[in-house]
Amino acid sequence: MIGKNLSLDIKEVAKELTRLEQRLRLEPDPDAAALDELRHAIDTTRLTAWSLSELIRSGKSRQIARGFVAAERRRRLQQMIKDICKDLEASPLKPDERDSLLDWINILRDVLSRLGKPLPLTVNAK
Repeated sequence: MIGKNLSLDIKEVAKELTRLEQRLRLEPDPDAAALDELRHAIDTTRLTAWSLSELIRSGKSRQIARGFVAAERRRRLQQMIKDICKDLEASPLKPDERDSLLDWINILRDVLSRLGKPLPLTVNAK
């Protein structure tokens, strides 16, 4: 990889990860140790890439970078909510899973209410 353009390497790895993710969904279960190794490598790389990306984007202080990081978390949450909705339509939750999810939704609603005007409804877990 030395001598190659780093941006090109990043794009190639991203493409390979997309391909690998599709295979993980479709093919028989891989070795658990291999999955652990993949998870660790992805987690470490993701954190480094995310931090570096936000610092480069901000071009200013770490405080501004933290604002970008918070905005990225909100964007990711929005995408996860969309994905969870699709998952739920395809395969409903068990009652205990549903209750746990509703509990976390209510925790988020409580925090949002404390930070701004009260939200109109609380989602009931039962």
